[in-house]
Amino acid sequence: MGLWTIPNRKRTKVYLNFDEAGLPDITKLHGFCGRVRHDFKGLRMISKPTLKLDLSFIGTYGRFHLFNTPDVISDADDYRGCSGAPILDETGNLVGLAQSVVEGSNSIFAFSIDECKRLLDIAIETKLV
Repeated sequence: MGLWTIPNRKRTKVYLNFDEAGLPDITKLHGFCGRVRHDFKGLRMISKPTLKLDLSFIGTYGRFHLFNTPDVISDADDYRGCSGAPILDETGNLVGLAQSVVEGSNSIFAFSIDECKRLLDIAIETKLV
């Protein structure tokens, strides 16, 4: 793991490996982290860190995986800003990218990492990237 420095603080980077990516496992918990509640304080943008480690995989619907939280999502702002955050299972395997939540439910949708890989392969093969 590499390190990068912020004044007076060190943080560890997380490297994700497509070789360790795949389908969610219904027997494992899943989670992601991100920054939510973005706001401006003068010219500075501020946000709060969030960590969701207790997502249960429900099923796959087309290109999306459905996960449930233990509690009803009463405020979508608790998740807003996390779109695209990698969702990992408890062993560190990448399974999807956070996409949306349904307020008033416990549903979180994620874009399938297998579908993401497929689209990236097409873009590389056709020299779009």
